[in-house]
Amino acid sequence: MNLLVFAIVGALGAVISDMVGDGYLELPKISRGKFYPGFIGGLIIGAVVGYLVDQSLLIAFSMGYIGKEGIDLIIKKSGI
Repeated sequence: MNLLVFAIVGALGAVISDMVGDGYLELPKISRGKFYPGFIGGLIIGAVVGYLVDQSLLIAFSMGYIGKEGIDLIIKKSGI
């Protein structure tokens, strides 16, 4: 199957994860000289993870859904 399809499904998983977690999608913004990607960051992470895990559409979707949450957890624990 085309790897682009897996990337799209992974991105969809990340967007749904954002919607379920917060109940809304946060738009990108710049505040005090810092860029906050909002849901676009999760979308990119989900697409990359979905592309890398090209075994089935369900796995790509699941990894997109979980991938952003995993990165958020790593960032919180490291104190970045």
